[in-house]
Amino acid sequence: MQDTDRATPTHARRIAHRRALVRVNAYHAPVRPSHARTVGWLVVGVLAVGSAGVLLKAAEAPSATLAAYRLLGGGLPLLTWAAVRGQLRAVGRGAGWLLLAQVALAGHFLLWIASLRDTSVAASVVLVTMQPVFALPLAWAWGEGWAPRSTLYGVALAAAGVAVMAGGDALAGGPAVRGDALAIGGAACAAVYLVAGRRLRARVGVVAYAGAAYSGAGCLVLAYALARGLPLTGFSLHTWALIGAVTLGPQLTGHTALNWALGYLRAETVATAVLGEPVVATALAAVALGERPTAAQWVGGVVILGGVWITVRGELRAVRATVPIRRERGGPG
Repeated sequence: MQDTDRATPTHARRIAHRRALVRVNAYHAPVRPSHARTVGWLVVGVLAVGSAGVLLKAAEAPSATLAAYRLLGGGLPLLTWAAVRGQLRAVGRGAGWLLLAQVALAGHFLLWIASLRDTSVAASVVLVTMQPVFALPLAWAWGEGWAPRSTLYGVALAAAGVAVMAGGDALAGGPAVRGDALAIGGAACAAVYLVAGRRLRARVGVVAYAGAAYSGAGCLVLAYALARGLPLTGFSLHTWALIGAVTLGPQLTGHTALNWALGYLRAETVATAVLGEPVVATALAAVALGERPTAAQWVGGVVILGGVWITVRGELRAVRATVPIRRERGGPG
């Protein structure tokens, strides 16, 4: 008679997958916020970062200068607050991951903001949010294990939506292709930033991590701008207002909300949620810049949102099955 206590290969894989989920999802925080709160901060983050493309394209300043100001303007207040509260010691213990996150974030903004000069806001934002394609193998290679099956399905569906939205520029040729290539490079850098940030958020609060990451990346971008002899002053009042808006909205609110979510969700799940950014950016560009979305962009946007919903819903179900949820007091951090 067959030994019923012996696990089949399929059952063994399911057990291993569940244990991996417990390891990946549970080690970040003993107190886990509610699913509604987690989704709420993801939505806030995506809505805020979705306005960045329109604001930056309207600003009349070099790409590196814009990136330096938004990073330093968002990072230095958070870094000061974390220092006052004595939270920076934990950041120092993850110096290697922090440096990687800073370099990747600097590269992300340099490449992506430059892409806005050569292609449309919709195409640039669509391509720069292809982060899950890079985040999935990086997360696996750096010890997070295989993503849940629902994440793979959701990423595939959202990537199909990205392909639909961005397909027109490949036929247009010229500067649009160069802009698209810069945006894809920005996506790869953003994926490295998210996966490294996921590792740091295991033991560092969001204020300390975000302040250190933004400030370090801002210093790197500022050094690049100075080396290139790019102007740092002399801009119009309109441009300064746009720099202030992108610092308060997409940087301080949007990126920090997403970094908060990294403490409770896999990097590729947060990256997939960011795929909702092109939908926001396309709608804003239509209103503010007169860049009318095409039928393909509308269809692609709906497909992207479907993929985001599948990914986030699947991970929250997996977390519910492995980690008990308790209410957490206070805001992000």
